[in-house]
Amino acid sequence: EEEIGKSILLLPVFVSRTIGVIGSVAAASSLLGYNYVWFIGPFLLITGVLWCLPGTKKVKDRRKCVFITTVICLQFLLQIILQITANLYPNISLPQFYPVYPDTYKLSSMPLVANIALLNMIFSVIMGCQVFSGLLYYLQIYKPNVDGQKKGKGNVSRLTNQFELLGNQSETVPVHYCI
Repeated sequence: EEEIGKSILLLPVFVSRTIGVIGSVAAASSLLGYNYVWFIGPFLLITGVLWCLPGTKKVKDRRKCVFITTVICLQFLLQIILQITANLYPNISLPQFYPVYPDTYKLSSMPLVANIALLNMIFSVIMGCQVFSGLLYYLQIYKPNVDGQKKGKGNVSRLTNQFELLGNQSETVPVHYCI
């Protein structure tokens, strides 16, 4: 019962992060088509290399955390660029799968871009979930205590204030969570 209470505290962070990540990938890949492979492919390759590099567990965890945070920020930037492009230049021509299949398509030919209000709402919800998730992460997991000391170091944080609300003031559980 106590573990369920502790897990419920992290549920909003998990749900908003999941909506943000899945929605971001879906929206970007629907607008870019197969060209999205050229954006996400290098990041998947680098992730695989990071898991294989030597180092202590703490160094590997920190390296992965920094990389994942960078990918999330770049994905957020890609969303902003795609939204601005779809709003200002809907008739721009993009290659279908550069350089393999160089034929082009117009962004405005896509039903999602044709209904620009729907596209803007979808991007707003996705980016709102990402910002909300980052805010919840800071407030629930990483926020410094009143004393000015952090609850944890790096990506290993402690949820002491939330556990006090549950009535268990002596126990702290590390949470391995990266933005």
